[in-house]
Amino acid sequence: MNLRILLLVIFSLINGVVLYLFLLQLPFGQEAFLLSLAYWDKFAIPSAAAVTVAAATTLIGLAAAWRLHDDWKHRLIYLRWRHPHPASNAFLAVRRQPFDQQALLSRFPQVKDSGFDPQVQTSAWLSVYPQYSQQQVIVDTMKHWSLIRDLYVIAILFLVVFFVAWLSMYPVPFGIVSSHIFIFGAQVIFLFLMARRVGFRLVDNLLGVCLGVDTEPEPVRSSGKRTHKNNKK
Repeated sequence: MNLRILLLVIFSLINGVVLYLFLLQLPFGQEAFLLSLAYWDKFAIPSAAAVTVAAATTLIGLAAAWRLHDDWKHRLIYLRWRHPHPASNAFLAVRRQPFDQQALLSRFPQVKDSGFDPQVQTSAWLSVYPQYSQQQVIVDTMKHWSLIRDLYVIAILFLVVFFVAWLSMYPVPFGIVSSHIFIFGAQVIFLFLMARRVGFRLVDNLLGVCLGVDTEPEPVRSSGKRTHKNNKK
């Protein structure tokens, strides 16, 4: 079992426990979890039913992270149906990129000729990915992005199940609901922002490597500014 799978399993199990406690209308914490085991048959909602729902959500979340097509993950991250890949606007990006825009367009003239068509931008990026995919900076960024994407998919599923359970169990004490809203909601927002950022970083890192730009972190000079250099091939 590699590290990515292990982290996905741990993340899913933790979310499963949180959902299980909410279904029993208990706050999140070790004490509440032990209480649920000690008074297994004393809750209004059968503990076995709560375990079943939480376990099923955990397994479905892992399956979704493993089997869901990348296009669907990208749609969830970038909130667009058509051309969801982060490279679809790489050649018109307003964000700071580690290379010169004119050099990029000279390297990929078909993008400008197409009027910066999103599909052409994506295809141009994908066409050079195999050539540079084994560069260490690309390998590391891709691993990071794959992990964040999958964690985000799992987090969305748990948030949806939580809201469905909340509506079906209404009313639930505000103290219980608020803590679980924070847990499920905060992780979705955090992973959403992280996934978008790392996806753009992967796109820019690959284009930078393709153009011969050093995308590794540079040493900081005494003035506090980073140095930048181009490695010409």
